[in-house]
This record gives sequence, structure tokens and C-alpha cells, in this order.
Amino acid sequence: MKKKITYLTILSILSLLLVFSGFLNIQLLVANKCNLDSTIFSGLVDSSSCSTQNSKAETIRAIPTSFEDGTNVAEIFLESNKSVVGIGTLDQNEDTTGIIGTGFVVTNDGYIATNQHVVSNEDASYYVKFPDDDTAYTVQEIYRDRINDIAIIKIDKNDLSPLPLGDSSAVTPGESVVAIGNPLGELYSTVTSGIVSAVNRTVEIDNSSFLRTDVSRFEDTIQTDAAINPGNSGGPLINSMGEVIGINFATIRNTNNLSFAIPIEYLRSRLDELKEYGDFKIAYVGIGYSVNSYRLGDQVVIGARVLSVDLKGSAVEVLQENDIITKFAGVSLSEDSLFRLIQTQKIGDTVGIEFYRDGELMTDNITIIQK
Repeated sequence: MKKKITYLTILSILSLLLVFSGFLNIQLLVANKCNLDSTIFSGLVDSSSCSTQNSKAETIRAIPTSFEDGTNVAEIFLESNKSVVGIGTLDQNEDTTGIIGTGFVVTNDGYIATNQHVVSNEDASYYVKFPDDDTAYTVQEIYRDRINDIAIIKIDKNDLSPLPLGDSSAVTPGESVVAIGNPLGELYSTVTSGIVSAVNRTVEIDNSSFLRTDVSRFEDTIQTDAAINPGNSGGPLINSMGEVIGINFATIRNTNNLSFAIPIEYLRSRLDELKEYGDFKIAYVGIGYSVNSYRLGDQVVIGARVLSVDLKGSAVEVLQENDIITKFAGVSLSEDSLFRLIQTQKIGDTVGIEFYRDGELMTDNITIIQK
């Protein structure tokens, strides 16, 4: 079953449909202020074209005061909301336009995490606003990870309260979660709650080119039924202990309670790299692929069929289109995702790879390079 899925930021709904068999089709969730009834699960929205004055009250979901485990939603919100920000663009006169997405504080000296697609326009100037603070803080630096749709932005503000980061590898379905963000770009500091519906989901985005991401498929995502809408992109998905376990980034259009977050482990890696190197060190081999079950001889295996090979990547020396990768760095793809296996390697490492070509099992080595 294929469904259209939406990203979470604000611009116009301009999507390029990229269909990959066997996965969900997804769009980014940037806030859409136009025609609330039809665009509540849409992609980027024009922040200057509409307002929310005529929105219907019933489109905002009420939340319970506490989880079944006794955790108080209001307490988590009050503790966390001061560290959740709105992100917008500045016009040519350096005046603020509408909020297009969400972010959250990760250091006390002005570093804020969000989605790359929220701040994807390299020609634009961005600003940040905090709850109960009318000051627009100009974004001074932007560090972009276009593979994992993560960005870290820097503003000139100290004494901030970073949100604690949890362990996304320990997340299990059924856990209670809270989402905080700025849906539709105007409903600031909105909190919703729900559960983790599933983990390790693979989703595909249908407007990745428009949003300047380098991939259209995202693996290992966290699925949640917490209400997440356009404008929530870059906001935190928080567990019952008040820890961020994911970055909200996508939802299925025209359905309810099907949204997705990027595991916080990928942000943690980027933070470590930024601290050590002053920039991101993103592992890359340069292949596009589709994971599925394949019959090879008398056995059925889980493998990644190579769909494309980047001539600038390291894989060009080893792999060809239609090769089927079954093992990477000594780990079978039935045990872990190829995406995560690549991302957890260090730049410069050489790892073993097993793959089938024309039905024949082959082995080789591939070097991890920096994207």
C-alpha cells in the first residue's frame, strides 16, 4: 500500500512525486497557512499568502492531562517549551516574515537543532523566536546534513536551557510521547501527545528535490500518532522522562495520526562532530538503493538493490547498478539497515561488503568518504 506523506515546514505546496516500490511516499511538513481544511497535511507553504483567522476549532486535537503511566503532559510542556523555538525568514529589508518551522535548543550558548529542509535555502536569511520573547534573533551559522535532514543553527544568545537528549535506540512501540511545535506557522507552542506507533520505519519523501535534500528515502524513523502538522518540522518528540528521542519531520497527507521523527542518535552524532571538528563529517559511499527480499538461487535474502551510483562516491569503484548488497561491514542487512550501517562508520574507514552480481556472490572492500 502506498500513501502520500508530507513534510513539516512553510512554503508553497510544490511536490515532485518519486515512487519507490514497497515504501511509503512522504512529503516534508512545513507549515501551510492556506486553506486549512485541505492543507493540514501538506508540504511547504507560502508564509505570506494566508492567515489562520478562519481556522476551525475542531482541527486542533485536545490532549489528555497525563499519560497512563502517570506522567503529566502539562509538566513536560512547561519544562520543555521555553527551549522550543519558531524559525522564519527575513525579507530583503531584514524584516521578519512568518514562522516556517520549529527548532529546539541543544546547547546553552546558542545552538539549535531543526530539520535541514526548514533552512534549506542557502540564499535566505533566517531568524529564531522564543516563546514569550518578541526578539527576532538572526541566525548566524547554519550547518546542514542533507542526507539525514538535520540542521544545527547558531544564534547570538547565551544562558539557554538545552533539552536533554534521550536514547532513540531504546525506543519501543507503545511508549508515551509529546510533540511541541508551531503548526501552520501561527499556532505557536502547540503541544500534542500520543504514543510511539512503530520504530525502524522506512519512508520516502516526494518533494526532496524542492527541499534540497540529497535523499528521498529515510530509514530507521520513529512513527507516532501524536498530532503533527505543517509547521512542526524540526520540533522535538519527547518521551515521558522529558528527553528528546526524535526530530519531527514528516506526516502522511489526508490521514490522521501517522507521523514520523528522525531518531535523535543522528543529531547526537552531528553534535559530536561539530564540537570536535567545527563542522559535520557525514559518512557517504554514493549509492541509491531499494531494500527488499530477493530470491537468489535456492534462498531468499534481504538485500539492497543498487539503483544508482554517484560518480563522485567511493562505491563507483566497486558497485554497479542492479548489484544486490546483502552484507555491509560484516553485518547482514536482515539484522540492521544499510543506511544506519553506513552512517555509523568513520570517515576513511574501509569496510567489507558482500553483494550479488548476476546471481554470483562477490566480496570487496569499500571506503567511507565524507559527503
